[in-house]
Amino acid sequence: MIDAPSGEAANTAKPKLRIVALEDAGTDAAAVVADLHTRLLPTSPAVLLGDRFLRDLYYTLLPSHGLIRAAAAYVDGTPAGFIAVTADPNGFMGAALRRWWYRIGWMLLLSVAEHPFTRIPALWEAIQIMTSRKGEGPARGTGEFLSLGVLPEFTDPKFVQQSGLRIARELVVRGVGLLADAGSTKVTAVVDADNLPARMMYFGLGWKLNRSQVPGWRTPSVEFAQEIKKS
Repeated sequence: MIDAPSGEAANTAKPKLRIVALEDAGTDAAAVVADLHTRLLPTSPAVLLGDRFLRDLYYTLLPSHGLIRAAAAYVDGTPAGFIAVTADPNGFMGAALRRWWYRIGWMLLLSVAEHPFTRIPALWEAIQIMTSRKGEGPARGTGEFLSLGVLPEFTDPKFVQQSGLRIARELVVRGVGLLADAGSTKVTAVVDADNLPARMMYFGLGWKLNRSQVPGWRTPSVEFAQEIKKS
């Protein structure tokens, strides 16, 4: 007979982290990532444009055609965080609009009609960001972290100490890997200027401050960058 583990031993088992790319996950993966994005970054333009836009377009249509890639982090099967990246930061939304202008236009029309006071400013911000990047031309070889977030209970110092898991850093590693697979040789990330934890994380990982001001965003933002080393 094999003895079952004692309650004390079971309680000391460390939680397991699993990071799954969107294309490798189940049918509800887009909804999981969209929910994490909404909970963690509620003021981002993609969230303010509505659940239909975020789930059905951003995390379903765009990944299915390789315009963005995303991954979700699970701790013992519970969604804990996510990352979304693109290898074409200055052109991925323009490419989507050229391919599916009628579908995206109808989706945005419905979204704005439902909540005009919040979604018109969000749409305007998205347009401002796209316009500012259009002038920069193609970002050849440069990928971008579009969004990154981890739920607070998994960044709590007590959880980190007990589990040894630094989920945001693991997501950064996975995001860089996704961009390297797409041929990127450099990666950038835009964060709110007052987001000290994110700034410290990127500095701690060896990233450099690339721009102290990023045009187009309503919230003052900065940009970090890192060269992608060939394995």
